[in-house]
Amino acid sequence: MIISCVGKTRKPPANIKKKIGPIQVSISKPVRFNAKRLASFKTLTGMGSSSEVPLMYPIVESFRLCIQAMCLPAFPVNVLGAVLARNSTTVYRALQPTDELTYSCEVCPLLRITAKGDTEIDLVSEAYSEDTLVWKSTLTTIVLGVKRKKAAASPATAAKSPPPSTLLDEWMLGDNVGRKYGGLNWDLNPIHLHPLSAKLFGFKKPIAHALFLVAKAEASLRSSGVSPKYPAVMETEFMRPTLLPAKLKCVWSLPSADSSSKEASAKAAAQAATTRAGLNFSVITDDSPPKDVIVGKLALA
Repeated sequence: MIISCVGKTRKPPANIKKKIGPIQVSISKPVRFNAKRLASFKTLTGMGSSSEVPLMYPIVESFRLCIQAMCLPAFPVNVLGAVLARNSTTVYRALQPTDELTYSCEVCPLLRITAKGDTEIDLVSEAYSEDTLVWKSTLTTIVLGVKRKKAAASPATAAKSPPPSTLLDEWMLGDNVGRKYGGLNWDLNPIHLHPLSAKLFGFKKPIAHALFLVAKAEASLRSSGVSPKYPAVMETEFMRPTLLPAKLKCVWSLPSADSSSKEASAKAAAQAATTRAGLNFSVITDDSPPKDVIVGKLALA
């Protein structure tokens, strides 16, 4: 997902430094979850009626701080060149709709240069209840290098068969989910809104928000009997964009011994999610063979 902002844009510097100065934005007073926005989020993602706030909801409330941080003059690159690569969300206790939280977002000063010449930047968002950290999200963006290199070939290894996967859910995503999710988290990026605006950035159709797909995966896991054990962590990597409308599937992967039946699979998955090893899941395309859109893990932090 490409992130954009309103305002004067800047050209990326010829040589991006490996370390930048401090960039942080925050709100000065605690705020309660927006009840209307939370209800709309649950409806859009297919989340159940649990009184708990979903793991992937606080990023909706706080994402505007990420946008503001990337729009500051000190941010080293043009945000139009940034794509989301991965996310790690840790929730330290069950969050309730009545919680009042104080949010902040900090740009990690240490940049990473990949083998292809791209630059990775981490945006670290946190939420505190009084003086206690209750939620943390590390969102990694990639700025594509002007002269990208081919990654060195890795040594040949014996092919391994992937573990069996269990289908949890099938999603039919309309071409308007980008606009709906963007209306919740303030990320009104043209690539998510309409085919005409998406084409300006090289996409034939609007693409889905990666964080929206992660929230959908959380909803599918919960509806299949998987509940997080706190402190819980959900780690996800974004593999490819999803052009809208689209049909996607959500699956989890377990050792063959744990997937002998539907009941055994559900029990093993629920147990795995409460361990540090975690439960592996994926969002895949409806192709044959399917392609990974998101790969992730829900685990005990």
